[in-house]
Amino acid sequence: MISKEILHVFYIKEEFNETNFRELERDVNSLIMKGERNIVVDLTKTDELVPFVLHNISILSNRAKKNLANFTILVKENSTIDKKMIHYKINKNVPYFYHFDDIREYLKGRQQTGVQYFTMEMAFTGEYDNLPRVREFILSVLHNLPLSEDDNNLIVLSIDEAVANIIKYAYQGSKEKHLIVQAQYKEPKLRFVLIDNGDHFDPTEKDVEEMNVDDYIKEGHHGGLGIFIIEKVMDSFQHLFIPGMGNRLIMEKVINKDEDSNRR
Repeated sequence: MISKEILHVFYIKEEFNETNFRELERDVNSLIMKGERNIVVDLTKTDELVPFVLHNISILSNRAKKNLANFTILVKENSTIDKKMIHYKINKNVPYFYHFDDIREYLKGRQQTGVQYFTMEMAFTGEYDNLPRVREFILSVLHNLPLSEDDNNLIVLSIDEAVANIIKYAYQGSKEKHLIVQAQYKEPKLRFVLIDNGDHFDPTEKDVEEMNVDDYIKEGHHGGLGIFIIEKVMDSFQHLFIPGMGNRLIMEKVINKDEDSNRR
């Protein structure tokens, strides 16, 4: 049973306009990045819904779905908002309900016993300051899989190292370029693709020195692991350079659910 405590409820008590929609969008995106999954927007205290919101609420709902989140709306039956959502067919794309208990039943039915497939993607500017955002995104991806905390930390560390190397070598300090991090899971394989439009840089050509990764982390070190940590954590990786389009670093790891779930 889904408990009340794990529902994130946003109350709109005035006109639902572009300003408070942007605030909602920011907060929902932040929750998704943290791996939160159940989001409710309560519109029972307002009867005003501007055209901008009508157009964009479906986009926000679809974004949540792509990131495995449940985005639902609570409305007052036969209210102006209810009629508008039906008239503009918003109800075809966004699950909305008249009673909170109905939302709970809906979410209960959507609890996943095992994720078999998903695709998630985020874009960042090529600055070191964005590394925490990359880590948050990777953690939100791993939240969907039966991995131990140690495995989560190692995967986050390997992606962090790869992104830091792209920023340092392929972008050479440029803040104008962007990096796309894609995560694709098709049971049992997890794939990360790092896409940049920087100079040619192949991390797989770097010499790999033997070291004890666990001791390195326990001693408080970070950075400098480069391709070594990727090789140790991932089952396979390859680099592609497409002239005029940049680099692609593809990393794959097989998720053994039986072994990993036993270590949680």
